[in-house]
Amino acid sequence: MVGFVIALAVLRLFPLRVCLALARAGAVVTPRFVGSEEAEAILAALDRVARHHPGRAACLENSLAAHMTGVLLRRRFTWCIGSRFSPCEPHAWVEAQGRPVSEDGATDRPLYAAIRI
Repeated sequence: MVGFVIALAVLRLFPLRVCLALARAGAVVTPRFVGSEEAEAILAALDRVARHHPGRAACLENSLAAHMTGVLLRRRFTWCIGSRFSPCEPHAWVEAQGRPVSEDGATDRPLYAAIRI
């Protein structure tokens, strides 16, 4: 829950460039990458917390919350912001061990990262 609250506060109070700088700083101090099973557990817990939030809790908020939760637990996710094409839709997600975590896995619509932290 703490990671979710931090992510919401950062996204609401600061411009995106500051959010990216904070995420980079968190990634620098967290050298150990998260495992895929642990990543799934963290995202499942964040989904439960997000259900109780009365405001927006979409992919950007949830992925930054996962990244911040990982930093708090001294585990590192790769936070990605990018898109899918055909039709085009922006998207944010986290990766563990080079693979997107808790994504639908649509092979006909792969994810393309523009920013990877």
